[in-house]
Amino acid sequence: MLRCPQVRREYLYRVDTSRYNKYYWVVARGIQAEIKQAKPLSSLEEEALLSLQRTADQLQWRVSELLKPYGISPTQYNALRILRGAKDEGRSCSEIAERMINRDPDITRLIDRLERRGLVQRAREEKDRRVVIARITPAGLQLLKRLDRPVEQLTRKILGHLARTFIDGICCSSGGEKRSSCPKRKEISWQTVPISSGGSQFCV
Repeated sequence: MLRCPQVRREYLYRVDTSRYNKYYWVVARGIQAEIKQAKPLSSLEEEALLSLQRTADQLQWRVSELLKPYGISPTQYNALRILRGAKDEGRSCSEIAERMINRDPDITRLIDRLERRGLVQRAREEKDRRVVIARITPAGLQLLKRLDRPVEQLTRKILGHLARTFIDGICCSSGGEKRSSCPKRKEISWQTVPISSGGSQFCV
């Protein structure tokens, strides 16, 4: 993550109110105001980290609300997507865990719930009976097919207003430097943009 040049820092100011003749602290705008923290943040890095965490939480909530009518959670949706990509080959629990966007402490229980709903089926590997492979069922594929369009619409609604070059910058800065479309880090045009409803700003 790169620090933004010329980012205006927010401080606390004392405001004299003539009616009560007392001093009040006005909290800084952005993430500090959003989480209702009166104490100043210790650094720009802390502000950026909190903004990322807050934004990730808001995005996760939006996805959860989208999936709720379909009766699955974001982690279950993630697992189904992984199994759809694996096709007939399937994946073991450890392989699913390695590919999850959000870590789940109990992948086995996660797959149990999907299996009870008929979205996933499991079988022992013929070559090694100790290994259990999970595969997506036709019902699971049908559910994902129903979700493909709504999920695409949601992502476009959330990020569609951003410039393509900026979205590429986010992808390349978050571990995607090996993508052929990624410019060299020094060539990326970084910019300061609001990333949460509170208007917190940072460079990505």
